[in-house]
Amino acid sequence: MSDPGFRHTRIDRRTAFTLIEALVVIAIIGTILAIMLPTLRLVRMKAQENQALTRARECGALLIGSAANHADSIPTSLTRARFGMSAEGMAVEIEIPRSMVIGTDYFAQASIWPALLLAIGYEPSQVWLSPSRRTDPERLYETDFDLTHSVLAGPEHWRDPAAQHRSMWRRVRLSEASYASSKALVVERASVAGTRDRNIAPRLAVACVDGHGRLAHLSDALPPVPNRFFRDAAIPMLTTREGLSGRDFR
Repeated sequence: MSDPGFRHTRIDRRTAFTLIEALVVIAIIGTILAIMLPTLRLVRMKAQENQALTRARECGALLIGSAANHADSIPTSLTRARFGMSAEGMAVEIEIPRSMVIGTDYFAQASIWPALLLAIGYEPSQVWLSPSRRTDPERLYETDFDLTHSVLAGPEHWRDPAAQHRSMWRRVRLSEASYASSKALVVERASVAGTRDRNIAPRLAVACVDGHGRLAHLSDALPPVPNRFFRDAAIPMLTTREGLSGRDFR
């Protein structure tokens, strides 16, 4: 005689999952994920690109605003630093608050332009870091957006690399830009942008001299010219032919 408090539970085989049906469901879910993951990665990368574009515009606005208060010229070490000689040409030292002195080659200051702003009283900002950056900067003047080398030398410096000379280094006025809407002012560093998705060619965030921003592949830029004072490097959107008088995009 069975215990009246115990109830038998019967499984209705018509409503139960078989092993094959469970495997089919898993396969369908796996297929959906395989389709969706690349799309999700692309959406995430585009979101980071848009954030980088916003920051590039803000960096451009900072530099343009600073130029407006300094005779239309971007601050450079020509007026803020001591000079000395280096293997590549002329080295500079930039003094910034907190008793820091930064030493760099002349054209390398394009990669630490926040130090130039700090030297004239600006505050450190997250604006000059790309959203692709995984960690906070170790130094106040770190940036992921390079300043075009065109503002560190006159247009004549960028016409004939064989004739480049230190006498051509000067503070260039932004009003000298002949094609302000197609001339880069700051460009996101390709090495940082490349961390978004190594399977997709990154688009770099660019702020132009007229203040507007755009996303561009390196291949979109017109051919640059070598700078013999910077490892003979020809860098798209940074060593522009004709300098600030030239343009980076058609």
